[in-house]
Amino acid sequence: MEEARSGRKRKSPENGIPARVAGSYQRTKAGNACLICRARKTKCDNVWPVCGFCKKTGGECTYTQPSPQRFDQASIEILKRLDSLERAVSNQSHDCCARQLLEHISPEQSGSFGSSVHQSQTTQHDVVSPVLLDPVSNHSAHHENLPMLSTTSNRTSPGSGSKNYVASIQSLLDVPPGPDVMYRATEEMGIEAMLRWPVCKESLDQLGISTSATLVEMLGQVSTHIAPATLGHDSQSFKRQTILHLVENFLIHNNVKNPIIDPVELRRDAEELLDSSYRHGGRFCRLLLVLAISSISISLTDHAPAGQVMVPRDAPEFRSADLYFQGAQHHMGALYCENSLISVQCAFMSGVYLMYTMRIMAAWKAFVQASTQCLGYFACRRRLGFSYEPNAESGNGAFENGEDTSANMRALEDSLYWSCLKSEIEVRLELGLPGSGISGIQYPNIFPTVPSFDCSENSAQLGQSPSEADRGFLVNGWLFYLGEIALKRMQYRVLTYRYDHSDGGNGQVKNTSDRNSALWQSVIEFDLQLQEWLRWLPPSMRFSPTSTEPLYDILPWVLRGHHIDVIEILRFPAISEILNNRHPNPSAVIPNLSSVSSEPTSQLSKEYLENAVRRIEANTEGLLHRHQGSWLTIRSCTRSALALLAMKLHYQSESHYGNNVPEDNRAYQSTPSPGSLQADSNLPSRWRDAVMLVISMLKGWEPESPDIYQLRLVVEGLLGLCHV
Repeated sequence: MEEARSGRKRKSPENGIPARVAGSYQRTKAGNACLICRARKTKCDNVWPVCGFCKKTGGECTYTQPSPQRFDQASIEILKRLDSLERAVSNQSHDCCARQLLEHISPEQSGSFGSSVHQSQTTQHDVVSPVLLDPVSNHSAHHENLPMLSTTSNRTSPGSGSKNYVASIQSLLDVPPGPDVMYRATEEMGIEAMLRWPVCKESLDQLGISTSATLVEMLGQVSTHIAPATLGHDSQSFKRQTILHLVENFLIHNNVKNPIIDPVELRRDAEELLDSSYRHGGRFCRLLLVLAISSISISLTDHAPAGQVMVPRDAPEFRSADLYFQGAQHHMGALYCENSLISVQCAFMSGVYLMYTMRIMAAWKAFVQASTQCLGYFACRRRLGFSYEPNAESGNGAFENGEDTSANMRALEDSLYWSCLKSEIEVRLELGLPGSGISGIQYPNIFPTVPSFDCSENSAQLGQSPSEADRGFLVNGWLFYLGEIALKRMQYRVLTYRYDHSDGGNGQVKNTSDRNSALWQSVIEFDLQLQEWLRWLPPSMRFSPTSTEPLYDILPWVLRGHHIDVIEILRFPAISEILNNRHPNPSAVIPNLSSVSSEPTSQLSKEYLENAVRRIEANTEGLLHRHQGSWLTIRSCTRSALALLAMKLHYQSESHYGNNVPEDNRAYQSTPSPGSLQADSNLPSRWRDAVMLVISMLKGWEPESPDIYQLRLVVEGLLGLCHV
């Protein structure tokens, strides 16, 4: 299933930096002081929404909004949806969802997301500020050879079709990463690539630890066999109380992260199937997958005994989950022949369950299948290459081919598209395997359609309304989901900028000085975009970018992890530049990284190592928590630990090299040299504690997969070579 991306070329300026990046790379002051403090030329404490001085004096505290040109225009629109959604919810004081959100949002905070004025929900078109249609964006139209998924995008600027609108604001980098980009990223940033660094390879050879087996080979050893069993319709597994409890648990802990199922419709299916003897077809398959996932889904605040994974494999809940999943697989075959939304949902949820249970190769196949089903679903409805235009008369969505699509149906389509896309890319970036082709399709719209939280169309047809609790979970889930999509798009832009060599991009800059300069400039630009993303987040999703304190809520916890991912990708070339070189000039390799005047590579390497420790510490509350991203968390934290260990060993090796210690004895020298002690001061002070946390995590998970056992051997072995 190769991805078709033929003809996808991007013009690149002579300096190798796209216009968006080159246009604003120069470091600027934060400029966050309120207008009153700025006029008085006094220091502002930057407290939102009212600073300390204005609160004390009763002044009207106003902050300037961030410059849209610093941030991807499409993502600005996504984040403005967050603002609009938050305001709409806050205005519905009679709804429980508003009360739930406002319990966590002070009245002052609820109006602090910016000064943009949004039209009411009854308005057909959203007014888009002309500043968003800046000259840079106007040059970045879609390539004519790339089809566009026209699933939604009824948010158009007045007087223009959505195709022209999307083309006018979407930047050259704002595309899903192609297969070549993902392959290069895996080859450079993957754990297996890090183990090929000279200092790691030599140390592992000395330890006698073989790394010849590939990741895919090790994952292929994981059994996906489930012991034969049947789900008796009269068994405990199908008692009404059990089923309804699991459905509610799924809506609370799973659907909130990937809102792909209508809660009212899911409850209806559960009730009808419990009362019926006919239990077949897509609805029953979907319900079984919901039950399987829910059986092993728990809150981030739940705790297991020290060193033990939450919901271990020998737990009764795990056995029940496997039985539900096995039952669902008996119905999956017929769904592969369908082109329906439910077939996409079932394929995607199969991948989610397989990720939960550490069957990664099977999960990759399931996500690829889900993405293929997603493409087939849209293609069969003539929505590949057809632009969406709102029906001015009815106010409902209508595609150019005349098919009407409800707002909530469009929301489900959008959420399925984004869930399939990001899940497939996450796994492929680790495995280095091909995909479905979904990343070869231009983004379907500038932002996903947000459903109506008052009453779904399906609910209206059934004479039912979503409960107040449902609206609360849906609102909170979509606040998270939109924020995650905006951040994922930024991550994809970084990957595309870094690894797209199709037109002589940044990765092919040969001169070291120019390459380092381009790296420094791109980090500054994308860091500004990260700051803007943080600033636009609604209060319920916000977190401190420097704090590693527990969040006790998986939604901001996941966002914090993705935020750390982007910082890592941006700075990885700097540490790779150092650790991929063998015995260069020691004085150049062991700079004082704490010095403000360090060279860009040294400074970015220092920031990378600090971010590595921050990642491990920030994930502490979820290191043994079973969820869809558990394996990805294991990989990312291990990657951070390997970077810390590699830099420590590199310092030791180079300091010994400078003191003429024989090469064969360097790694095993028991007494650290003065140079090694000096190099230690350049590592984050908590690096060893962070590595020990990763070892503890790997020990907890290693019974589930041979690749985790191998990683534990590697990390423990390398730590043993590090001088105390």
